[in-house]
Amino acid sequence: MFTHAIVGLGNPGPRFVCTRHNVGFRLIDRMALANQAQAVSLRADMSLTSIQIEEHRIALIKPLTYMNRSGSVVASFLSRYSVPTDRLLIVYDDVALALGRMRFRSCGSAGSHNGMGDIVEKLQTTEIPRLRLGIGTEMAVDGELAEFVLSDFTVNEQSLVGNVLEIASKAARMWLFESTDYLMSQFNGLAVEV
Repeated sequence: MFTHAIVGLGNPGPRFVCTRHNVGFRLIDRMALANQAQAVSLRADMSLTSIQIEEHRIALIKPLTYMNRSGSVVASFLSRYSVPTDRLLIVYDDVALALGRMRFRSCGSAGSHNGMGDIVEKLQTTEIPRLRLGIGTEMAVDGELAEFVLSDFTVNEQSLVGNVLEIASKAARMWLFESTDYLMSQFNGLAVEV
């Protein structure tokens, strides 16, 4: 039914919509809108829509279990629809990257990101393609990390976030057709500007 899946990580509910931690959700929303997504299901644990890009039918997924429990949703989807992990792209925020930066990787640890950590744990592999979107580091200091990632982007940052999401949505589309090495060469050194 699906050839690929793109999962954006975030937290459900109006309180979190514009927070730094929800850039993954925002990317999914942008791709759904740009590609005339068709609703597949809205379960208690997942929002699932479908888009068609050339010959590929892509599942766009937002886990609704809160960030730290995203893994069970992803594992359940992969099991039900038989999508292999090399055709799964996880998109999430990264405090280690400055706002305006992004990084593709084909595998690796989750670092300090609890949502990605839960996915790695539930899937029992680090061989999971991912696109990390920088959310800024200047305010994330000792003991204030949780507060920082759950804060909204400032008014001055909003236009940059919009540009990042536009480029990241194009990058996620390219992921369907290009190797991770190529995507890394195109996007990992890119500094998006206003």
